[in-house]
Amino acid sequence: MELISRQLQKLIKSPLNYIGGKAKILDQILPLFPNDINNFIDLFAGGCNVGININANKIYFNPHCNQKVVISWY
Repeated sequence: MELISRQLQKLIKSPLNYIGGKAKILDQILPLFPNDINNFIDLFAGGCNVGININANKIYFNPHCNQKVVISWY
């Protein structure tokens, strides 16, 4: 199996883009992930831009996240 550098890899743009999607910042997000991922869970999949561009053995998408994430500053 030949590994392709993430910098040389052509990114796949999802046809499911929407406001708030991560397509425009993939080049900043992808280097933050480890190179060897067994299971990747795209919890807030949305347009699936991160999940379809990650190098993992198995990728799970959750397009229906019904719970809201609340961030509070104390």
